[in-house]
Amino acid sequence: MKIILDPGSCHMGKLEKALELVRLGASVGADAVKFQLLTTKQTEGTGNINLEWDFLPELMDVGERYGIEVFASVFNIDGIRWLTKCGAQSVKFSYGMSGMLHDPKVKEAIKGFPDAYVSLDTSKLMPPMVNLISLYCVPEYPVRYKLDF
Repeated sequence: MKIILDPGSCHMGKLEKALELVRLGASVGADAVKFQLLTTKQTEGTGNINLEWDFLPELMDVGERYGIEVFASVFNIDGIRWLTKCGAQSVKFSYGMSGMLHDPKVKEAIKGFPDAYVSLDTSKLMPPMVNLISLYCVPEYPVRYKLDF
């Protein structure tokens, strides 16, 4: 069993907060920390805060130093390509990508990932794939929270 932390929007869009979450994940013995490759437009009205895609290589470097994998959920083929370019070992597909996984270009783009994850509720929508792993995810997402600052 792999323990994967999903900090959601807890990074507040700031690199230092995201780095802190990677270090925290390592300190509690998690196997991986998964961020989300959302764009600002994709976060409108969702309660999510996007993480700059350019932060991912540094987050992965810090993860490697601390012995914890860092990867991301993707919401389009550009996200898959960015994870590949950054050298990610894993990818998580969002619910919205379930239909896109039938696209030959998308299938080709994900071949390089040893691990590809989907949440249990979307795994039945996915095409057969050798490296597809189902995850148990929080039942309500995004997690509702109130910021006090």
